[in-house]
Amino acid sequence: MTTTIGRTVLLCRDLDASAAFWADGFGFRTLFQGETEGFPLLHVGPGRVDEPGLWLVPLPEGGAPLVRHGLPNLVLYVDDLDTTLGRLAAAGVEPFVGPDADAETGDRFAHVHDPDGHRVVVVQLGTTTDPAERASEPAPTSRRRRGSSPRPGRRRRTRPRSAARPSGGPGCADVPGPP
Repeated sequence: MTTTIGRTVLLCRDLDASAAFWADGFGFRTLFQGETEGFPLLHVGPGRVDEPGLWLVPLPEGGAPLVRHGLPNLVLYVDDLDTTLGRLAAAGVEPFVGPDADAETGDRFAHVHDPDGHRVVVVQLGTTTDPAERASEPAPTSRRRRGSSPRPGRRRRTRPRSAARPSGGPGCADVPGPP
């Protein structure tokens, strides 16, 4: 059995502004545009209509986009972070985190907001770039004993383990989340 991700839905105040952000910043193109029973539909993405993409959906009157404070709405992998950040800068978008790098993996990342405040983490994979290799690697484990001091630059856990935030991907572990 094969399962693939089709689309992620983002609620948008202005479909044209959102489509321009994805086109100018990431090279996405319109894969489908139409309407059903008066409801506009806009599907954008980097590939074909049958590959993963985004449904840009109008925000209901009086509604607010789904913005999860401290957590990303999307994590996108790019071949060249600097080129992508250059495209975003030309469109007037600057990262609010990074660019930075993970010393262990070499992953480079930055966080940006789309026009509706959705947090997007943009990642250029480092030393292990083949997704199959990453999937076969064992999950990292902590070698630190309880009560020992954390590595320099790391914060000690202040929440009980049951209240720990989930990781949102590269560069998200130290981003403040909700209280």
